[in-house]
Amino acid sequence: MLGGTNCRGDWDSVDRLKFSLNRPLKLQLNTDSRVITELVRFNQGIPSVVGSIQYGDRLVLDLVPGNYGLSFFVEGDLINYHVSGTFVSF
Repeated sequence: MLGGTNCRGDWDSVDRLKFSLNRPLKLQLNTDSRVITELVRFNQGIPSVVGSIQYGDRLVLDLVPGNYGLSFFVEGDLINYHVSGTFVSF
């Protein structure tokens, strides 16, 4: 669950996930208006921001092969939110 409790049962304000791509794809995220979303690409282990949106509802990015990290931040506790996304070939 995004925006829920962490493994210790405490409320968490940050959720992260990592993924890798082996071919170029378009990422289409539908986000919650209460969430700050940030996507980073890891180049030799060093993250650089690829795209972000603050309190928006949609993030669309063309991604190249590589390793990525996606973070969702909320301000405050006890906030559950929903995010959906798809990868599309281009």
